[in-house]
Amino acid sequence: MKWYRLYVDSIGGGTEVDGPREFKDEREALEYAHDLAVEDYESFEGYHGIVDCGDIMDNPEDYGIEEGDRDAAWEVYVGIKEDALSYWVVEATGPDDIDEDYQ
Repeated sequence: MKWYRLYVDSIGGGTEVDGPREFKDEREALEYAHDLAVEDYESFEGYHGIVDCGDIMDNPEDYGIEEGDRDAAWEVYVGIKEDALSYWVVEATGPDDIDEDYQ
């Protein structure tokens, strides 16, 4: 097990830091950071121009899909969301290895 600090650039501005937390490996830490980034994105959906699936279904022509095509709308939505996510991890020495720049 290794310690990692998780960083997520918030859709609302700024960088959120979680941890240090212990993970099996860097891949597991990145998956957790991804989940945090998704939660952050979804908390802003529908506000300040952050697209949700309903926006795509309401304006399919803006996204190059046919009206009523839920599968295509979902694919577009997932692509937009994934493109907006920004996250990374940094290995830490232990539970007290805090990043002073983000306190």
